[in-house]
Order: sequence, then structure tokens, then C-alpha cells
Amino acid sequence: MPSFVADKQSLIAKALFHNPDTACNEQALQSVIVRPYHGQIIDVTNQDQYTKPFRVEGFAYSGAGIKVQKVEISLDEGKSWLYCFRRYPQDAVRHGRKYFTWCFWHREVRMKDLIAAEKVRVRAWDATKNTQPEEITWNLMG
Repeated sequence: MPSFVADKQSLIAKALFHNPDTACNEQALQSVIVRPYHGQIIDVTNQDQYTKPFRVEGFAYSGAGIKVQKVEISLDEGKSWLYCFRRYPQDAVRHGRKYFTWCFWHREVRMKDLIAAEKVRVRAWDATKNTQPEEITWNLMG
């Protein structure tokens, strides 16, 4: 890529993302499951593996520096929910009481419950009691 094109892209990025008038600091509350990952194969032929708990993990984020207060997962299509343990990074980017960082969460589940689950669902709440919608709404940026 020619340097003048890279310079032009850099100027556009600075204009759009670093200017307080165009910066997008507020985002919708979101949470993500990272383990088990989509399509993960778990070996349950070993009897010891079948009896061990499995750690379901992920992260959540609420824009505008609002703290994520609660995360839950469901293994039964949302009929019941299991409370997850939350952890913020030790050196999180905080300004006063603002949380401009991901909240990491986890929950140990029985392997037989995970195997029986058709889907694993996650939901989160932030300090203003906002929660995620039941169904995903996609926008132009995905």
C-alpha cells in the first residue's frame, strides 16, 4: 500500500475515532462465551473426564464505563439460570467509578449437564439494570 494511502487512512481514523464528537464510547451490553467454543469436541470416553466439572468461561462488557453486575448461563434453553463468578482485570482502565474494561466470568458445570445441553446461553446485567435482549439484533457493523 502506498504511504500516501496509509497516511490518508490514518487521518480518517483520527478524525472518526479520536474526536470526542465522533467517538463511540457507549455500546450495548454484551456477553460472549469463549469456552466451550463453537463446535468444541470434548472427549468423554475417559470415565475420569466425564466425572470432572467443566469450566464455562467468557467475558461481558457494558459501554460508557458502566460496571457489569451479574452474569448467568443456561444449559436448558433459558428455563433455569446459573450464577457466574465475575472478575475484573487487576489494572483495569478506570476513571473514578467507571469500568472501561471487560468483565471476565466463569462457572463450573457438571460434564453430564453440559453434554445434555443443546445450547449454552449467557446473559448479563449492568449497574443500571440493563440486560441483553433474548434474540440477537444485528446491525450494519455486525
